[in-house]
Amino acid sequence: MTSSPLLHRMKALLFTLIREFVFELAVPAEEIIKKSAVVQRPYLKGKIDQGSQLPLLVKVYHRV
Repeated sequence: MTSSPLLHRMKALLFTLIREFVFELAVPAEEIIKKSAVVQRPYLKGKIDQGSQLPLLVKVYHRV
């Protein structure tokens, strides 16, 4: 099976971006629940009617 050049570019871009940022939950982990349909999705307790969500804080990673 051959890999597409576009797929390689997308992976390289994701690799570069993910290394530049730090990701943290924006709510306590206890507030997140999971529900299964075809796949598991995160929901916030008491806000299931608002749909699947996983609030994150994204910060720039500062190298030392």
